[in-house]
Amino acid sequence: MSDQDPASEVSVTGPPPAASSDAGYEKKGVNTDSALLTLWASLHGITISDGILIAPATDTDVDAGLGLFSAPSHSIPKVVIDVPKSLILSASTVKTLALTYGKLAKLLWPGDTGSLAADEDHGQSVLSSREVIIRFFLWALYSGDDAATYYGPYLSLLPDPRSFAMKPPIFWSPEQVAKCAGTSLYIPLAAKQRRLSAEYSKFVDDWQIISDREIQLEDYLRAEYLFTSRVMELPAGAEMELAVVPVIDFANHSRKFSARFEVTQESVQLVSVEQQPQTEDEGQRKDVESNEITISYGPEKGTSEILFTYGFILPVDDYDGKEHVRMRITLGDETVQLLYGRPALVDIRLGPDSTDELDWECDYLWLLCAGAEDGFSVRQTVQHDGVVELEAKIGEDTKVVVQPGAGNGVASGNQVVQSLRTFLQQRQGMQEIYELRRLVLLQEAVSQWLELLAAGELEQLQIADREEEEEDKSKLVDLAEDDDSAETQPLNIQTPKSDVSAIDNAIEILRQREERAFSLLEQHIQSRQAELLDSPAVQAFLAEQQTA
Repeated sequence: MSDQDPASEVSVTGPPPAASSDAGYEKKGVNTDSALLTLWASLHGITISDGILIAPATDTDVDAGLGLFSAPSHSIPKVVIDVPKSLILSASTVKTLALTYGKLAKLLWPGDTGSLAADEDHGQSVLSSREVIIRFFLWALYSGDDAATYYGPYLSLLPDPRSFAMKPPIFWSPEQVAKCAGTSLYIPLAAKQRRLSAEYSKFVDDWQIISDREIQLEDYLRAEYLFTSRVMELPAGAEMELAVVPVIDFANHSRKFSARFEVTQESVQLVSVEQQPQTEDEGQRKDVESNEITISYGPEKGTSEILFTYGFILPVDDYDGKEHVRMRITLGDETVQLLYGRPALVDIRLGPDSTDELDWECDYLWLLCAGAEDGFSVRQTVQHDGVVELEAKIGEDTKVVVQPGAGNGVASGNQVVQSLRTFLQQRQGMQEIYELRRLVLLQEAVSQWLELLAAGELEQLQIADREEEEEDKSKLVDLAEDDDSAETQPLNIQTPKSDVSAIDNAIEILRQREERAFSLLEQHIQSRQAELLDSPAVQAFLAEQQTA
């Protein structure tokens, strides 16, 4: 903050005059909660520039909670907020904090006296960075430990998604998750719910060591949501670490963003992009009509990813007329999938609804479109210590060794793909052949996706029929039990009107957008295949294959 006294700084945190509603704060007064947060920030070395307001984000259709705003009389400064690294919530800082606070230490190292060295002693029971931060949130929010009040003003303003008009997907019931069948959301969401349920069971056993208070599954899901919706990836030496940055994390996301975060030697800063040269990710930024300061979702996140992470659907207008759909493909044998080192995704980029504009990318398909006759082979070996290695041979000169699951596995997989791609593109007269092969493989994947969507739609109809049948039965039972009402009022049974919930709406929008993407991609594949089959190079290759 500036050199003004704390009281004058607190007065800056009143509501943004440009907000479209007075809901959630007193129009003429200071928001006492955000004022306390601002005072807490000042006392702990967080610098908030003059004219930066922390107030409810009321001019949005989603549950955005608090947001960061610039006062109308102030231009957005170069450095909006500066947070010392000592206040950042990462696995390393939380573990260091736990050395001072016994209950937190017992939660991170159950059965141990609380030591950073205990991580190695626990072997595979070591918590992930994500779990460490989640357990910090749960300790700070629910333990009743006096030490947790250190972050009290910040924690008290964190949202509870259970109060949202539409709960995030991790809170959805099994029936609601089932309605996602066929979409790109279904498999990762079902898998995440299973993982969180298993984590929660393990957590409860450890929690009982430090507190008698019962923690429900939805409390654990809240902590998970706080982490996933606020986490940043920050450099930590030669590696990257996951972290939540207090106060900066109140900046809401937008495709028309006005700020980004930067890391200095001593702090993390929220910096206006208007003061910085634009990168490719920042090229989407438009003139912001609102005075809210927002950050980017990240490059090319589509409907499914935003719904999965943040719990809402963005209007098409927020995509600048474009949509990004990512779908997982399971083509290829296990060896090739291990070589790739990560889930294989097709990235589909669509133009506005009024056009058939489309582009796609899937580097994994390069591993499937070539074989030994093209100079590409993969050999699996088991070392004397039991470590499995994959040796990819490309041409006569290039060999890449990959250890599946190792820390450099993804990087090695990328190296294989890039080396193979360069090698194949240099083969004279074969580029169109490899493109055709990739299109044939992609067509197979698209056919599978469309079948899954159709099956999911059928399942949705069956679920809706069962729900309607149960509702009719329930109404009949209520009428039969209410004899007095039946005698004095005419029997009036009506077919229930369609009452589509926010969740059902979100799933339907996702389904429609993905169906459009797949249909357009299928048309693109068929059109491009026809062009390639007419090309002299492909015809000559096919003729050669027939005579071989």
